[in-house]
Amino acid sequence: MHLYYFGCYPVFNLYGHYLYDAAGRSQPALATPWGYDLDGVLLMPTNRVTQVQQREGHGVLVQLDGWTAFSFWDRSGDSRLNSNSAFVADALLSHEELLKAALDTFPTLFRRFSFPLVLAQPLPLGQRQLGWFG
Repeated sequence: MHLYYFGCYPVFNLYGHYLYDAAGRSQPALATPWGYDLDGVLLMPTNRVTQVQQREGHGVLVQLDGWTAFSFWDRSGDSRLNSNSAFVADALLSHEELLKAALDTFPTLFRRFSFPLVLAQPLPLGQRQLGWFG
């Protein structure tokens, strides 16, 4: 299994949102089934999500073509609205399995998170224009 981190990882002197492998090398986002949609699209079905609705650490678990991604709101590396991160594996994993593997692979990232990484509940369909999560 290969594990990746998508987000800001200044430890490796490359600022901005990029996909990193376990050795800290930047990888093309197109290497995953989501491509550039890793950058917030999994979290944000509309562009009208406010900072109040972007609770840090709240995210979604998505599986596609044998891959798993946990994408979550994260302003620990970039304070701007819509900043997010994701852990991505080329295997089908539960939320707990993916986070355990991520902690083992990227321990320095977890030290900067001042919030838990939790699965958020989608809002009812009629409220989604205000944001994806409650």
